[in-house]
Amino acid sequence: MAVGRRPNRYNPEAPRLTFVPEIERCLKCDQPLSSEGSTAHSAKTVQTLHGAVYVVAYSRVCATPGCACQGHHYHACGHLKLSLPYSTYGLDVVAHVGLQRDRQHRQFLEITAGLNALGIAINDHSVGRLYRQFLALLSGTWPQRAARLQAVVRQYGGLTLLSDGLAPDGDGPQLYVLWEALSATPISGLVLDKADSAHVTKWIGECRHLLENLPVRATMCDGQEALQTGLQTNFPDAHPGLCQSHFLSNLAEPVEAEDRLLKQTLQTQLSRLPGVPVLTQEQAEERAKPFQVPADEVASPALDPAVPPTAPSSSRFAHLLFPSSLSSTDAEIASPSLLRVVQLERYYGYYRRAIRDALIQPSRAPLQYGGLEGYDQLVGIHQALQQRQAQWGTDLYLDGLQGRIQAAITATHTQAEDLRQAKDGLIRVERCLAQTPLPSLDPLPEPTLATPPRSETVAQALKQIFEDLAGQPDLSPTSRGLIDKWQRMQKDWLPGILQCYDVPGLPRHNLSLEGLFGTLRRAERRVSGRKETSPLRVFGPGELILASLGDDQVLPWLQSVPGETYWAERRKQEEREEPRRWLRRLRQNPVQALAQVDQQFRTVVNEPARASP
Repeated sequence: MAVGRRPNRYNPEAPRLTFVPEIERCLKCDQPLSSEGSTAHSAKTVQTLHGAVYVVAYSRVCATPGCACQGHHYHACGHLKLSLPYSTYGLDVVAHVGLQRDRQHRQFLEITAGLNALGIAINDHSVGRLYRQFLALLSGTWPQRAARLQAVVRQYGGLTLLSDGLAPDGDGPQLYVLWEALSATPISGLVLDKADSAHVTKWIGECRHLLENLPVRATMCDGQEALQTGLQTNFPDAHPGLCQSHFLSNLAEPVEAEDRLLKQTLQTQLSRLPGVPVLTQEQAEERAKPFQVPADEVASPALDPAVPPTAPSSSRFAHLLFPSSLSSTDAEIASPSLLRVVQLERYYGYYRRAIRDALIQPSRAPLQYGGLEGYDQLVGIHQALQQRQAQWGTDLYLDGLQGRIQAAITATHTQAEDLRQAKDGLIRVERCLAQTPLPSLDPLPEPTLATPPRSETVAQALKQIFEDLAGQPDLSPTSRGLIDKWQRMQKDWLPGILQCYDVPGLPRHNLSLEGLFGTLRRAERRVSGRKETSPLRVFGPGELILASLGDDQVLPWLQSVPGETYWAERRKQEEREEPRRWLRRLRQNPVQALAQVDQQFRTVVNEPARASP
């Protein structure tokens, strides 16, 4: 069995880089530091993307008699911009690993092969460790992000904060993010086991401490009670905005419920559609007769008019819907005389597939309703079957499908029209919110007293929409449920969704943050090849920071992270990852894994007693 061994790192031809302390005088006595008795506190060969280098860092000593720092060693720190402590890989290699993983979506094995091709001796286990170091360094770049936020305050007078939570696999701990909208800067990302108001408020309080005295003009969330409480508690002077997209989704709940019922009714009415009949050659020829053109009317191929150049290119290949000859596979099991049977079966299959497709139309809040779209598609199919019957005559199989569709349409007509009425009202609400312009960030003259705030104008327009809907003589139960939902949501949602029309820079929704979550999910699935995205609970905070950086900014930001900050972020990362590692150990050896839990709990319980006098 082959045993993996650490590659030989000895490289006597590597150039030597020497670093000495940046401080030349003692901080206490202000006397020059001495090199006598100083030692090399770091000496190692570092592999970089441009080749290996031998790095040596020396200390200097205060030799002044009577000084409080006499004998104190001052260490060099310039070498830390080249590589991390206890690491033999350069920071440029760390940045390369992170960018390959998150921007190019490569697996650790692929990154390892690429680095080996560049002459860097490394294995996939070490690449995984470098990726974790990369994310820990990114999490320690708060000073650079704070400088971005200060620039936003100088330009716009305050920050606009968005907050949202991501559940990687629909349940379990959530990744909460606080994001600055105007500069697209992440402030904090935290995985919370308990997403209640107390824990979320505490986390946002820590974020407020990070922001120090930076003013916050406005905040926005998706309406989650814990986020609303946390933002309003910590930023009481900011304008509390709410996401219009989530407002519309919640408002559309009665319409969605009715659409699901319509879809279920259609599926029940058209369940167990008759399959394509198995026909003999004679039956196929008989049913295809209405489509046949007399021989004296068929034009020769040489006299066929050319396809007009303005015709769609797909029309040139319209005949590919049906085979003009048997495939090689079919030719082995059937003679060419059965070609008409194959063509007719495919002809019937297209009509049957069109009906099945109408029953599985997807739905997506707030304005995509699969049940209503499927109903409209069935109406179109019914009209097409009527036209076919009038032009080509009756057909036993297709006329049977037409009867089933007509019965389904008749049974659901009233339900579909009621749903359409409510959807039209929702569309008016969405257009009112989306088409009203937002205030500009550029300084404008103060509005006169005669000009009402734009939010009041939108509120009046929304009120008029629902009054018009309620005043219709044939008001449907679905529309009545929509109006009741609107009346219940006005108090909690209306002030928040209208803040964006009075506060410059506040977006209508937080879909940009939702889209970023979706990008992280898709990237994780592309890298791992699995549907689950649970690694985002470990790597998500760092990956969010990378999403706000350009490739040329990554390495300078990594080089600026202090050592103590890096180790603190690395410990947080290990704490997030330990539950997953424990599950892996549990599956390998349950007895040992649970014994470890007992031992660690015993240690924690006895720590206060050990610390007490």
